[in-house]
Amino acid sequence: MTLLFLIGVLLLGGVACERGAPIQVENKTNEVLTIYIDEYQIGDVKPNHKIKNDLVFVGQDWYFIEAYDTQGNVIYSHKFSEDELKEIDWKVVITVLQSN
Repeated sequence: MTLLFLIGVLLLGGVACERGAPIQVENKTNEVLTIYIDEYQIGDVKPNHKIKNDLVFVGQDWYFIEAYDTQGNVIYSHKFSEDELKEIDWKVVITVLQSN
């Protein structure tokens, strides 16, 4: 019984230790943007403001980042590898229509 309890604690502890990917998106456009990372809506970011990820975990091979304007148009779309994000210190700046 004690062994099962310890295994349960270790498993729960492992889940609790997962960290959010420290992705930060800065909006350098003149309009409010809705930011998505993979299929998760991270939130809205005003012009000249930043938003931090709080839904997507670190350790993925790829992170698909998209930004939409208030009319639902794609303003930014890019698929980053974890290494690419590390090279830019996990900071994505959206300036104009960019797509890759």
